[in-house]
Amino acid sequence: MSFQGVGCCCGLFVALVGVRQFLLKVMTGLDGDRMRPMEKERLKKFQEVGGHEACVPTGSCERKSGTEKRRMQFMKEQAMEQPVTGGDGIRLRFTAFTMTLLLLLTFAACCLPQASIAGQQQGKAPALPPEIEQRVSAVCSKTDTYDCYTNHKYGFVIAWPKQQLKAMGESDAGDGQTFDAPGQRANLTVWAGLNAPGTKLQKLFKDAVAESGSQVTYKFLGNDSFVISGIEDGKIFYRKTLFTKDLFSTFILTYDPALKDVFNPMVKDIGQSFAMHPAFSYR
Repeated sequence: MSFQGVGCCCGLFVALVGVRQFLLKVMTGLDGDRMRPMEKERLKKFQEVGGHEACVPTGSCERKSGTEKRRMQFMKEQAMEQPVTGGDGIRLRFTAFTMTLLLLLTFAACCLPQASIAGQQQGKAPALPPEIEQRVSAVCSKTDTYDCYTNHKYGFVIAWPKQQLKAMGESDAGDGQTFDAPGQRANLTVWAGLNAPGTKLQKLFKDAVAESGSQVTYKFLGNDSFVISGIEDGKIFYRKTLFTKDLFSTFILTYDPALKDVFNPMVKDIGQSFAMHPAFSYR
């Protein structure tokens, strides 16, 4: 379970326990001296005649043995500890039952879903389709040229040229990473996110083409991905987006035209290695 899930459970549980105890204290009286009327009257008479139970019915005091006195003292203590009955007792039990029920519902609503999510994350990893496995491994196995970055939050992987670029560290949101060349002459940025309800791949493709400006030299729209390349701000760019019902992932590689002999051959490898699948969340 995550720290947020633990905090949610503990915070609500402690709060409800506190409310329950407060209400019980209010119902039973702040001084704890709620007794049945009959027992309260007997205790009053008991105190008036000097603490001898035998004096209570008649008002005259008979001397009792030590054993009898202890028995009467026990009866007194039992009288003070009698539970509240009648309307107050019903309300007390109802309040206790209601607060207990709320505690159970809070635990079920807050903690169980968190435990379920944790269980799913710790469960068996889904199988990676052989086609994706082979395609990614064909590039990531070139360890002299590439390192492969795996994003566990959204389940995607991409190769990046480690001789030309430097990894800048995963974003604070955990949704991707940037890789820079010295002097910003080349850059690879990759990220992923959740699709808004009703998002269509065609709409994402259309918007991406519009954002890229008029110097688009190549574009392709597939069933679950699209590719756009061209010139933007004096640099060559290559963009690829993968799309599922719930998620999208995109990388954009940009580099100076003077570096095209270095990066042009790598575009194919980087695009080939780029894959998104739940299995990558477990690697």
